[in-house]
Amino acid sequence: MYERILAALAVFGQYLALFPFVVTAEGVAFGEYHWWHYFAMYAALAVFYACGRLLSCWASGGGFSRSVKPFVMFLSRIGVIVPAAAFCFIGAFAGFHTGLYLYFLPACVTAYFAGYLSVGKDYSEIFTRGWFAVFFVASVLAAILISFTHDDHIISAGMTQLCVSFGVMMITAAVLTNQTNIDTQTRQRAGGQAVLPKGVRSYNALLIAGAGALVVGLCLFAKPVAEGIMALLKLLIGWIASLLHDNDEISVSEGGMDENTADQVDYFQNSNAFAQLLIYALVIGLVVLAVKFRRQIWQFIKEIFAPLFRVKAQEQSPPFIDEFSASTDIRLSSRENSRNERELLKRYRRETDPVLKYREGYELFLMRLGRSAFPQLPTDTTTAHRCKGGMAFSARIPESVLDDMVKQYDRVRYGGEIPGSQALERLDSLLDSIK
Repeated sequence: MYERILAALAVFGQYLALFPFVVTAEGVAFGEYHWWHYFAMYAALAVFYACGRLLSCWASGGGFSRSVKPFVMFLSRIGVIVPAAAFCFIGAFAGFHTGLYLYFLPACVTAYFAGYLSVGKDYSEIFTRGWFAVFFVASVLAAILISFTHDDHIISAGMTQLCVSFGVMMITAAVLTNQTNIDTQTRQRAGGQAVLPKGVRSYNALLIAGAGALVVGLCLFAKPVAEGIMALLKLLIGWIASLLHDNDEISVSEGGMDENTADQVDYFQNSNAFAQLLIYALVIGLVVLAVKFRRQIWQFIKEIFAPLFRVKAQEQSPPFIDEFSASTDIRLSSRENSRNERELLKRYRRETDPVLKYREGYELFLMRLGRSAFPQLPTDTTTAHRCKGGMAFSARIPESVLDDMVKQYDRVRYGGEIPGSQALERLDSLLDSIK
């Protein structure tokens, strides 16, 4: 159940990433903000998203032959022309503002490919870091374009919408990232079986959402909250000053302290000797504490600003290495580090030896498995690879196809069998399905 909720949240994140396009179309193209325009624009985005998803399902699940499938895939990818042409035709017939074609149509094209690429993927693959980058770049461009209107109302309302959407985007990304980390760690360490106590997922999600909602609320109500805090500080300062001056009169106007009250109060020249001694002791104590805990303070400051100057190295799981092919093929003997998938794919396509070709295809399978929520471990056997592959790619390929591929690899590697053309074609089809 939670996977469906997270998948819906991931799709919501994709739609939210397109929100700056909508704000730009409203503020720049129309010159004002109408609430019903937002529903109409998001309905158009949903149509493009559905078209992309339907064509992707048709291309991948239509049962086309190997010779026809590349042409079908090409048609499905350029199929965005059809809804885009329909949008332009309806816009010209209804007299839409020309700014919609410039500011909103790119969002529709993006929505089409979002639906196209979401078929057969879980929530961690639907909403990736690329969507956050799209949102950030679109927000910056939207802010620049809105500022060119030189209309205070449009600029203020547009900036408020962008800031609030940024806060919601941060909450969405944090929840999805947290859940993805939970899935990756528990599945990798428990053989694919989640062992979390009941309620941990919902607790983490609610904790992040609650903290994020508090931040967004503070952004929305920053001005009244700041005014209230200032009023409380004025009352507190007036009360402390009255205590320190020991019945000296300090004139405070009704509703707050007078602007020149600070000039009237000299905290280091006071008729009250006890208050003056207390102030000096407080200053000396602060200096002593700063000297005593200087290392901890400096370490704390470095920890705060370290992410700005240090790039954290991303840990990558080591790829599967076929010992036989690495030791007998000269072209593969230089693999001391992780081999790039693109280079391996080129070598796989050029390979003429069926044994080496099958082994390189199996390594491609494991590299793509490493990008999923069930990455392989160096100690995994081919049986573990089959189980993890079934859990990672169950929505894309039948389990029987994966089982046949792994068994064929065992016969090739350990039994000395030479794979035939049909086995290689089945391997090609499997690798195309798990791109």
